[in-house]
Amino acid sequence: MYYQIGAPSKYFIGLENYKQLVTDPEFLISLKNTFIYVATYVPAVILLSLILALLLNTIHRGAGIYRAIYFAPVMTAGVAVAIIWRFVLHPSLGPANQVLRALGLPPSDWLVGASTAMPSMVLVSVWQSMGFQTILFLAGLKGIPQHFYDAAKIDGAGRWQCFRHITWPLLQHTTLFVTITTIIGSFQIFTLAYLFGRMGGPGNSLLVVVSYIQHEVMSRGNLGYASAIAVVLFVIILFFTVMQLKVGRVRWQY
Repeated sequence: MYYQIGAPSKYFIGLENYKQLVTDPEFLISLKNTFIYVATYVPAVILLSLILALLLNTIHRGAGIYRAIYFAPVMTAGVAVAIIWRFVLHPSLGPANQVLRALGLPPSDWLVGASTAMPSMVLVSVWQSMGFQTILFLAGLKGIPQHFYDAAKIDGAGRWQCFRHITWPLLQHTTLFVTITTIIGSFQIFTLAYLFGRMGGPGNSLLVVVSYIQHEVMSRGNLGYASAIAVVLFVIILFFTVMQLKVGRVRWQY
C-alpha cells in the first residue's frame, strides 16, 4: 500500500515497499545496528542479572533494601535515564571521563564517537533493565527446593557443582522466559537510541529499526513504507521467539 500522510489518495502497490527495503541503505544500516545491539545486549544483561540474582539470593538481612536499589533504574523513565547518562558520558564535562583522567586513562568519546556510541548505549541499557531480569531469576532461585542443596552438600558437592547440577538445570524455565522476553524487548529498542542519537547518531551508528520507522512516519510521512518495515520487524521477532521455544525446550522437572 502506498500511503503518504496528507496525500489526497492511497493505492495498492503490491510488494513494492518490500522490494524497496532490499535496496534502502538506511534500512539496512538500521537492521545491522539492531542485530549488533541484540547480539551484545542480550548475553550481557542475562549473564549479569543471573550473577546479581545469585548474590542477592545469599543475602537475608536487608534484602529488601538491595532489591529496591537494583530495581530503581527499571522504574525510572527512559527519557530521564537518557538525560542523566548524556551528562555522565559527556566527552568534556561528564563525570565518566573525569574519572578516567583521574586514573591516568585516556578519555572516551562515548556517545559522540561512531565506534563507541553503540557500546555506550548497550552499557546504559544493561544498567537500566538489569533489575527486571534479576527479579525474574531471583524468583526462579527461590522456587528451587532447599532439600536438593542439602542432599548435594551431604554428598560433598561444592558451590560450583551445586550450581552446575542443580541451580542451572532447574532454572531452565526461568532462563527460557527471560531470554525470550529480553530478545523481544531488545529488538524494540527506541527511547535510548532516539534520544542518544537523534537522527541516527554519529555515522548512523545508533540508527535502529524502530527509530527508522518513526523517522519514516514523522519526518517523511511514508506510512505505507513504515508499515512494511514494521511487518519485517514482527517477522524477525516471531522467528527468534519460535526458535527459542524449540531450541530451549525444558527437559528438567521437579
